[in-house]
Amino acid sequence: MQKIIFMDVDGTLVTDNGVIPYSAIQAIQTARRNGHLVLLCTGRSKSILFPEVLDIGFDGIVGAAGGYIELDGTVFSHDVIVKEDLHTLIDYFNEQKIDFFLNRMLDYLLVKAVSSE
Repeated sequence: MQKIIFMDVDGTLVTDNGVIPYSAIQAIQTARRNGHLVLLCTGRSKSILFPEVLDIGFDGIVGAAGGYIELDGTVFSHDVIVKEDLHTLIDYFNEQKIDFFLNRMLDYLLVKAVSSE
């Protein structure tokens, strides 16, 4: 019977020191060879996943805390924040001096750090 395995990234697949244990890579590849589906399931969006993670080989991604769903290279869902709401969020974060980062799923990362006073 085929199973679906959802694998978190930070603190699960990748250690706190940024290391991917070889045993984890072997287990993922063995599960896939045995006909099981292995998907990344992470709060990260695809654009900020380490290449070393993607190179392991996964059947899909549930990323951006569920805002992005991909299986076998087909994107089934990709939620985005509407432009007006995005401006409201940025204004709020800036007014409150809250550090934040925004990224689009596939192509860029914008980092905004507000210095403490």
